[in-house]
Amino acid sequence: MGSSGRDDGGWRKDGRVLSIPVILALLWVLAWPRAAPAGGAWTETGSLNAARQLHTATLLPDGRVLAMGGKGNPGNATLDSVELYDAVAGTWQFTSPLPGPRGEHTATLLLNGKVLVAGGWGYGFLTSTLLYDPGGETWDLSGPLKYGRVGHTGTLLAGGQVLVAGGHGNYLYNAWGQTELYDPGAGTWAEVGPLNTARFYHTATLLPDGQVLVTGGMGDHRETVLTSAELYDPDTRTWKFTAPLATARYAHTATMLTDGRVLVAGGIGSHGEPLDRTELYSPSCGTWSEAGLLPRGRYWHQAAGLPNGQVMIVGGGGGYDIPSTCDLFLSTRRAWAPAGFLCRGRSGGHTATPLPGGRVLVAGGSGPLDKVEIYYPSVAPTMLPLLLLHHESGTGRAGEGASLHRER
Repeated sequence: MGSSGRDDGGWRKDGRVLSIPVILALLWVLAWPRAAPAGGAWTETGSLNAARQLHTATLLPDGRVLAMGGKGNPGNATLDSVELYDAVAGTWQFTSPLPGPRGEHTATLLLNGKVLVAGGWGYGFLTSTLLYDPGGETWDLSGPLKYGRVGHTGTLLAGGQVLVAGGHGNYLYNAWGQTELYDPGAGTWAEVGPLNTARFYHTATLLPDGQVLVTGGMGDHRETVLTSAELYDPDTRTWKFTAPLATARYAHTATMLTDGRVLVAGGIGSHGEPLDRTELYSPSCGTWSEAGLLPRGRYWHQAAGLPNGQVMIVGGGGGYDIPSTCDLFLSTRRAWAPAGFLCRGRSGGHTATPLPGGRVLVAGGSGPLDKVEIYYPSVAPTMLPLLLLHHESGTGRAGEGASLHRER
């Protein structure tokens, strides 16, 4: 084989010796799925037991993830099935099903560890609400909403109540301005001050001062894409306008940064176009500023805030390659960087759940899909050859310095 030969447990080529550990490490680099230039990688984990889209996924206090409802097979039927993800084993297991099929609902983790499910679509537009107890893995009915709705938001307030805002409740897409407040102690809902502008497919974000920021969305009958933004005051239970978005949008995301600002990204614009424009809201000033352009316009994507202040944007629609791509917002630079490719493209209807350690669990999506994957923000595989050369040159020694591993 020419100059190649066995020597001291390694292979010699061109006068260099590659030890077995180095060869294994190089194979690990080649096997690493979907390396992300921003410093992490995507890898598949255990599949859902039921393919689903338009479901919810909630991180529970014990580290499991609760995925429920949505639409699945056969025939895109609305589902009543519920699953729990074990992050240690990397597997999903069915738990008690919903009392009836439900999709496009909200799921909010309460301060007592239970999960409140509100509204959505089942046998019509649902007013019923449910409580899931992770300890007993059981469901209980709670007080009903006054208005059945989809396309709404559910936000946990600092005091433990849940604010449901907007949505629509019929086939004419009449937007709701009505908002309702859930009291977890009494298990009842009370109507509070209405939005100044009825809307659905908007976002709602709890701010550090306890107010709730609502942005964009669609107006009545899908005739208007909104720029308006409003603030809910939990003390007066009323809404007031704040500075509007620079760009009208719906099907966008809004993510709280670690410094208290809110990042709004992507969505669909006034002319049906996928948006690449992003904006930052400053609660202290009540104003918006530009936050750079996404590498590509996208909508119905998902966003997950990371502990380091960055924001991961996952999948969505907007072009042939969009469902597989991910982007990372670098908050200190107000810039965007590519964050690799998903193992499976997801054009919408998927979930992205932040896990401890900066990981992100992505599940389901349009298809519907049963595939699930995790983003690991560990050492970029592209850096490993440099580290290995450093080791082989004698300036580094095995067992000294930081070890290289895949987080599990």
